[in-house]
Amino acid sequence: MPVLVTRDVGPIEAVKASADLLRRTWGENLIGNVGLGIVFGVAYFALAIVAVGAAWPWRRRPAAPG
Repeated sequence: MPVLVTRDVGPIEAVKASADLLRRTWGENLIGNVGLGIVFGVAYFALAIVAVGAAWPWRRRPAAPG
């Protein structure tokens, strides 16, 4: 119980304060994780498009005459 240690309160008040702190920071963490997920998802998608574009000429080689 970090609140119990850092503040001079009883155990019930400490649990309430910890729950309030968790509620406030949970949303911030969720938004941060979703934001980073979107950024890296777009980066990986762009990298995949570049990789497919770079590999495309070797897939469509014309057959050798003869």
